[in-house]
Amino acid sequence: MPTFETADACTLHYEDVGNGPPVVLVHGAVSSARCFESHIPSLADQGFRVVAPDLRGMGRSGRFTEMPATAWNDDLIGLMDHLGLESAHLCGTSLGSRIVLRTAIDHPHRVLSIVADAPVIADSARGARAVRQLFVEDVPPDFAKLVEQWNGEDWRKVMENFLVLREVPGLQEHYDLSNRVEAISCPTFITRGDLDDPIYSLAYAVEMHNRIEGSRLWIAPDTGFSAMRFRSEIFLDHYARFVAQLPVLAA
Repeated sequence: MPTFETADACTLHYEDVGNGPPVVLVHGAVSSARCFESHIPSLADQGFRVVAPDLRGMGRSGRFTEMPATAWNDDLIGLMDHLGLESAHLCGTSLGSRIVLRTAIDHPHRVLSIVADAPVIADSARGARAVRQLFVEDVPPDFAKLVEQWNGEDWRKVMENFLVLREVPGLQEHYDLSNRVEAISCPTFITRGDLDDPIYSLAYAVEMHNRIEGSRLWIAPDTGFSAMRFRSEIFLDHYARFVAQLPVLAA
């Protein structure tokens, strides 16, 4: 797995598979590129170059408890620069959706399209409590096993560190899209499962669809928060149709 060294000496691991139009997959909190094990080969087989980084602090990337509020976005742009990608299709789930949405606002010329899976418009007190309960107070065994698969033996430290990182001064303000959603102008595909929860409110996906002009919305029935994760095969079919109809590829 190749690595990229950021300007502040953070080592980021990433996958880089296939050839063709670039698709960058951005995972969620306490996860890693390993969560895209089924997505990466499928997209590569469809003719895409698939790049999937492990976010700073997670997966096989460097561990941190301090960072600039914009670090995850800065790292994404830095990796694209490192790979010579002037622009790419960005596909993010959970925390990854917040990262790609903010990238589309700050760097619209670098973004061909975005997928926002299980999007969050802004942090809430209810959501923050639910995150702490899930990550510290009542970690379900199945979730703990996944986090270990994604991050390795120090998975508990990754979860503890994430709770620190999400409180970095200015970070939640950086990802607060309450007054910025309409600024997203690239083709946008919003996805989610229909089972609501306190962290990834189903209402966020609907509101985002209503506020982003020309966006598409797919809500998978009988599905948890992430359609991309829990309905991967169907998601990939929908995604292939979405990208195939974009003017940038049709030209």
